[in-house]
Order: sequence, then C-alpha cells, then structure tokens
Amino acid sequence: MADEDERQPSDPFAQMVQFYDDWTKTWAGAASEMVSNKSFADSMAQQLESTLSTTQLMRRQMSEIMEQSLDHERFVTSRINGLFDLAFEEQDRPAQVMLQWFITEQVEEEENDNDIIDQLKLIKDNPQGLMMLDRELAQRAATVPLDFSKGVSASEG
Repeated sequence: MADEDERQPSDPFAQMVQFYDDWTKTWAGAASEMVSNKSFADSMAQQLESTLSTTQLMRRQMSEIMEQSLDHERFVTSRINGLFDLAFEEQDRPAQVMLQWFITEQVEEEENDNDIIDQLKLIKDNPQGLMMLDRELAQRAATVPLDFSKGVSASEG
C-alpha cells in the first residue's frame, strides 16, 4: 500500500491536500506582508462592496422570481378552482376528491411563495441571510399522493 506522501498526482485526495497546503502557505505569507499595506485594505473594501452589490442583485432577482411564481400559482389555483366548480356542477364526486388535494396543495404553494417573499424582504442585502434561506429551502421535501383511489391527505408521500 502506498504511503500518503507517495500518492500519484492523479489521486484526487492528494491533489486536494496539495491544493489546500499550497493555498495556506501562499495566504499565510501574503497576509503577513499585507496586513499593514493600505492597498490590501483597499482591495478588501472593494471586494466587500462587490459582494454587497452582488447580494443586492441576487435578492432583487430572487424577489422578482418569487413574485412571478406567486402570480403563476394564483393562476393555477384559479384553473383548479374552475375544474372543481365543473366537477361540482356535474356531481362528479371522484373528481372532486382528487381536485380537493390539488386545492389544498395550491393553498400550500401560495403560502410558501408568500413566506419566501417575506423572508427575502427581511434578509435585505445580507449575504449570510441568503445562504441560510437557500439551506432552509434545500431541506424541504415534497409530498405527492401516489394513489387517489384511497382518498387524499396533505401528509401522504
């Protein structure tokens, strides 16, 4: 078995270790030289300003996307409600049962969009807030019933 120092350059783990080792040495040396350097401070300020500008743009774009998503969900809700009204008029009870799940789902979808829009308003231009929201949204799980013949409930998955 090969020793860690004898790993081939094609070994991804060895490449990663080498990258971080080189990176640490580079930044440690550069940081000690630049701590008192005004151009370093100016460079960091420019990077911070750029990050804030990017964050503002991202939040604005996300807010616009979520507003468009909410508008679309409202349109879908109106179409499902129309189908439910038709099923009611025709006394098509199985269709009403199936459509009730979709109605419940649309209430949740509109509520989710409204919650995200509210969170984006609270985050303002905070990059950490956007990261936290992204993490929170990534952990959500979808629930969709597979068999409507047994009725539906919002907790089926």
